[in-house]
Amino acid sequence: MTAAAQRRLRLHYRTASGARMAVCSIDLAAQRLQSAAGERSAVALYSAALFTAALLLFSLQPMVGKSLLPALGATPAIWNTCMVFFQAALLAGYALAHALGALPHPRLATLLHLAAVAGVLLLLPIPMGADVAPSADVNPALWLLLRLLVTVGAPFVIIATIAPLLQRQFATGGFRSSGDPYFLYRASNAGSLAALLAYPVLIEPLLPLAEQSRWWTLGFATLAALLAACALRSGAESAPLRPGASDDGSMPGAPTSAQRRAANLDAPGAIGARRMTAWVAWAALPSSLMLGVTSHVTTDLAAAPLLWVAPLALYLLTFILAFSPRAQPDAAWPRRALPFILLPMVAFHYCCPPGLTLWMLPLHIAAFFLMALACHQRLAADRPHPARLTTFYLCMSLGGVIGGAFNALVAPLVFSGVTEYPLALILGAFVMLSRPSTPPGAQRHAALREWLVAAGLALLVGGISAGGAALVRAQPGAPWLLGAAVALPMLLCFAGSARPAIFCLCIAALLAAGAWLPVLDRGRVLHTERNFFGVKRVIVERSGQYRFLMHGGTNHGAQALTGVRAEPITYYHSTGPIGDVFAQHPAPPGRRRIAVIGLGVGSLAAYARPGDDITFFEIDPAIERIAARREWFSFLAECRGAARVVIGDGRLRIAAAPRGSFDLIVLDAFSSDAIPAHLVTREAIAIYRGRLAPGGWLAMHISNHFLDLAPLARVLAADAEMECLLRDDAAVSAELLCAGKTASRWVVMAPGRQALAPLRALEGWLPPSDELAVPIWTDQSSNLLSLLRW
Repeated sequence: MTAAAQRRLRLHYRTASGARMAVCSIDLAAQRLQSAAGERSAVALYSAALFTAALLLFSLQPMVGKSLLPALGATPAIWNTCMVFFQAALLAGYALAHALGALPHPRLATLLHLAAVAGVLLLLPIPMGADVAPSADVNPALWLLLRLLVTVGAPFVIIATIAPLLQRQFATGGFRSSGDPYFLYRASNAGSLAALLAYPVLIEPLLPLAEQSRWWTLGFATLAALLAACALRSGAESAPLRPGASDDGSMPGAPTSAQRRAANLDAPGAIGARRMTAWVAWAALPSSLMLGVTSHVTTDLAAAPLLWVAPLALYLLTFILAFSPRAQPDAAWPRRALPFILLPMVAFHYCCPPGLTLWMLPLHIAAFFLMALACHQRLAADRPHPARLTTFYLCMSLGGVIGGAFNALVAPLVFSGVTEYPLALILGAFVMLSRPSTPPGAQRHAALREWLVAAGLALLVGGISAGGAALVRAQPGAPWLLGAAVALPMLLCFAGSARPAIFCLCIAALLAAGAWLPVLDRGRVLHTERNFFGVKRVIVERSGQYRFLMHGGTNHGAQALTGVRAEPITYYHSTGPIGDVFAQHPAPPGRRRIAVIGLGVGSLAAYARPGDDITFFEIDPAIERIAARREWFSFLAECRGAARVVIGDGRLRIAAAPRGSFDLIVLDAFSSDAIPAHLVTREAIAIYRGRLAPGGWLAMHISNHFLDLAPLARVLAADAEMECLLRDDAAVSAELLCAGKTASRWVVMAPGRQALAPLRALEGWLPPSDELAVPIWTDQSSNLLSLLRW
């Protein structure tokens, strides 16, 4: 309202009533309008800065993760290790914000922060891609952490300081909403969610990595301008930021001071160690669950940003919902729904045929979402006074680092299988079903009795499950035994779902029984090993006819224990597509130079003839150790040619070879059903083509439950001016199935129009269909959505 308008209002009221009070009322109303308008503009400015900071922060994660794929191969551990780094960098940012917020002069803190932002601008743009790969004797997780520290450490840490500093700065602004600045958290989470949704759908398919880096630099410059505007806005007179005399550091809706004193959690006016420990724990559990779900999804689909960001987006959505003013932390429906989600998950965890794994993903996602929401609601209900806002953020970030580091760094060293995910599910269920209160002395004895009863029932459930599994394995033709072995323990678990201790211990017993004695097992496990690249198991099939290697949920090769032991089977059977390739290749046997990306158990070594040279490029040292043990698999030991194994990423190792080095290159690199995206890009095909000798062939194994890679192979071949043929060997006779053959799909490429004439003359070899138009993949851009089997 202008000064002239105020004068007109004063004159009007004096004429009408002559009352001096009316004039004061109008002046006060005008000031309130100005104050409300100022607060709205401040909220808009701070929200824009927080939204932009989060947008940049969470678009950086998938962008950098994608750029590092060529150096480390496609494995879920890449994203999990990246997540641990970013969580640690977030913790460092919050610690820096906490230190700046503790300075006695707020303006000095603001100036120092702006100087750091200006310094980061000088380091941009961020270099995309890894021009070197770790050597075989270097821990890939440590190499990746150091690489991230050097390339994106400083920008990420500085952006991470913005959310707590700006919210604290807003809390000193003297606005009506300054008492609870946590509502600004929604703007930050909205920016994070927008980045994670936009990256796989818009940014990754449309912009090459170099362009992404340039746009990110422009966004950071915009953020710097917004931060400068916020600093100017905060230069006005500020209100002191301190809790009241009787304030215990909690916000409305949190437990009262009396409740805290009764529980001995902390003293009034202070944040006790138990309360901060609870913040850390409530933040650690969702972080562990998120990485567990991410590994579960990407192991069976693909290591790509599209699948990396989905669990992270849901994780952030739970933050938005938990800190919303309309949040309902006491809603009963999530607790009622949890048993109907968790029990089928547990049942299928150890008796689900591999083909149904994809249908269980919605249950995993739903369980993760509800459990993460429950933990974050606990955090929101216990948020402290704004004076301790940076401490709150610091504890939350520390919890995120602990949860992520446990999954990505500790679990592969401690557990031989994926044990951390079931553990997190059990703890998450307990948090969801339990009430956040400490029972008084009279109730503690009842709680102890409940735990004792729960332990007894858990032993009963585990015993029934293990006993039923043993009976099913002894009498595989009795379906009612299978139903009883699964259904009866489920019913007992469901009956105890109203009691958190009983339900969770019974679920734990069921998972333990399924891990040690699964109902539908594939055979006797000889060896289990886990490292950065996943879980490997050597198994003797139940009939005793085959020994095979499982990597995640996918068979990576097998060997017959009877008959001709060195005969290749499964995907590599002599009557299958790869058998045709070796039989029809124009280079005469005895002088062929063969490169194979992906070792498995070494099945393809059986096709080498005396005088042939076959080199396997394998990124996982554990696979090489397993394949080299003759008592398990003898393909390498019995190879009639010269076979050797080179540890490292196949693309990088082949790129280091002289041009024209190989007559045949076989691309057979899997991590379960995940396809290493960097091995099937335009740049990768150019490398392979350059290393082929005249008349050489490139064979690609494209069998996949969830992705149709044939259209991609067609456009890659056309782009490289190579002929392309496909054989879809899906119809396998019963006789060949009994002989160990499995269905497979292979494509073969070769320069020139007549290079594949020997294969074209055989039945089943046809050019891939051109009905589906897909964009070509490059190192800078790939579109996973276009290849999904819908």
